[in-house]
Amino acid sequence: MVVKNVLIVDDEKPFLISLTDGLAAYGEEFTVLSALNGREAVKILDSTEVDLVVTDLRMPKMDGFELLAHMSGQYPNIPVIVMTAYGTPEIEERLQDMGIFQYLEKPLEFNVLVDRIFDTVKNGSSPDRIHGISLAAFLQLLEMENKTCTLTVKSRGREGQLYFAKGALHQAETGDMKGEKAALDIIGWDNVAMEIQYTCNVKKKSIGLPLTEILMEGFRIKDDKESTKRKEETMDIKKLNGIIKNLTEDLGDALLTTDIWANADGQILVGYNSLPEAAALLNQVYHQIVDTLKEADFPPLDKFVSFHLQGGKMTFCLLFEDYQWGMLFDTAKIQLGLLFNVIAPQCIEGFHEALTG
Repeated sequence: MVVKNVLIVDDEKPFLISLTDGLAAYGEEFTVLSALNGREAVKILDSTEVDLVVTDLRMPKMDGFELLAHMSGQYPNIPVIVMTAYGTPEIEERLQDMGIFQYLEKPLEFNVLVDRIFDTVKNGSSPDRIHGISLAAFLQLLEMENKTCTLTVKSRGREGQLYFAKGALHQAETGDMKGEKAALDIIGWDNVAMEIQYTCNVKKKSIGLPLTEILMEGFRIKDDKESTKRKEETMDIKKLNGIIKNLTEDLGDALLTTDIWANADGQILVGYNSLPEAAALLNQVYHQIVDTLKEADFPPLDKFVSFHLQGGKMTFCLLFEDYQWGMLFDTAKIQLGLLFNVIAPQCIEGFHEALTG
């Protein structure tokens, strides 16, 4: 049997010695390594194979947040148990729901810690177990500990910043996005690496929603994107391109542009004379209309919407569960009866055939 290595990190030396001595009784199951701060822990992680890290948050030199941020980039698959004297049962439940592997409140119940360690070293390599600490759980810890900091998040070539002041999320930035939109985007990233600095140069709070609501909405958007991606993997793009080609041939210069995009993020799948900016704008308008109708307790939108524009132009959007098919027409060259009664039904039928394969 391979003996596992458990690293315990805490700056209270008597507590650390007591814990190490108590766990020595389980030496046949796991070996206990100890560190008084994050710097010592990093040296051990760099030189020894560690199967579990149990860490306090408030420590000198390099605290638990800095250690967890370092591990997110260098050791993302090592399970983590966080110890803190500043939690509540409600926060514990939220953290576990959002991806932190284990969370224990000080003063520790020794038997509970032993059970958690055994559970982790026994099942930690299972693919259905949560490893490390998620971005969402890390943000919850920042809020719980009233931290003022700038958190830099990196994932797959993307980078963003989240600014906290006394535990409140004040601002977020990534690329050209700022505020809640940027925060929602960053929260949806996976395989993240984090860096933390204990400064916050943002004075004005531009994010009005509580962190919990930001996280929940971010998860919803991420789930929508993943659902759309799964459907796109089975969609017959070649068939959609064929339908659009026939459409352009039948309508000639009456059809100025057409695009099919995903509701989750506005990304275009196929199109003709594509206008990404217009697709993004129409997608935003669609979500605002849907939300407004829902708040007003009105019936939802049906199969399509149309907008008459200045200069004799008209936008026409076919609505599907996860997609929209937008078209821009020259109204002087299109018969509305033909559009509503012939073209739209044919496009809807063709789209569903492409979607179901």
